[in-house]
Amino acid sequence: MINDTITKDKLIEKVNRVGEYMKQRLVPKVPSGLKIHGNGTQFVIMSESDGAVGQKLYKHFLKHGIIVQNNCNYSIGFRPAMILEEKHVDTLVEALGKFQ
Repeated sequence: MINDTITKDKLIEKVNRVGEYMKQRLVPKVPSGLKIHGNGTQFVIMSESDGAVGQKLYKHFLKHGIIVQNNCNYSIGFRPAMILEEKHVDTLVEALGKFQ
């Protein structure tokens, strides 16, 4: 059932395409001192030194209507559904560009 939908709707291909778009758009916008890791559309933005950054990013994205995972004080995670589209990535990138 689920596998049939994934195959029929080409969701793996979509995740790979949107994930590559996400990486191309996000990496240049990640503020200095932070790192981004991930595959497909699942990413983590983290700081290895500032324990408050994760909380700040989490609150910042929520303020902009974007739900992210608060992994710990050092990082936040993006774990979107397989139906994520480029327009959603654009919204995410716009919000990240406003982070200070």
